[in-house]
Amino acid sequence: MRKGIYLEEGDWSEIYNFKLKRSFELIRQTRCKYNIKFTDATVVTKIQPIIDSNFLCLANFSSVLKGFCHPQFCIDLCGAIVSVGDLQQIGQVEPGEIYSYQNTRIEFCLVNIGLIHIKCVAFGKEAMILNSYYRTSRAMVDVCVLRSWSIVWGEGGFKYVTNLEGGSQILFDHDIVEIKNFKSKIPIAAF
Repeated sequence: MRKGIYLEEGDWSEIYNFKLKRSFELIRQTRCKYNIKFTDATVVTKIQPIIDSNFLCLANFSSVLKGFCHPQFCIDLCGAIVSVGDLQQIGQVEPGEIYSYQNTRIEFCLVNIGLIHIKCVAFGKEAMILNSYYRTSRAMVDVCVLRSWSIVWGEGGFKYVTNLEGGSQILFDHDIVEIKNFKSKIPIAAF
């Protein structure tokens, strides 16, 4: 970023003197129709957090599957991982590389408390993160949050949700309120 100020994820900032630019992108991170555009007069100052929130807006699994969530907008999901496929190479690997972040793919399935399954496909870095976490996890139930994932439709309806490289995340942090809430609803017999 200009002027030596770097915006890091999780930091709180105040931004003054910016412009709004209409967003015409096919898939947007939010429902907002505008993006912030910095100018030479833009001032960014870091501030202390005002509230403790991840700003997640979890989508209902049934709503996603029935088409009530518009595929133009990214969604957040929270669920238990019930199956994970093998990490696949989908392109050429450069010499000396075992896996290339941009050329990896992994399929997995999430289930919500109501036992509704939703198919997911992770590409690139998120595929690597999921594979590493899942293969080393010793938890009885692995719960994750998919942040800013995209809905993919095909012939006949819903196909899967997938990440947008550089814009989506898969989170396993046990301190995330949504994950704690999900785990509190799982019957004790599952543990």
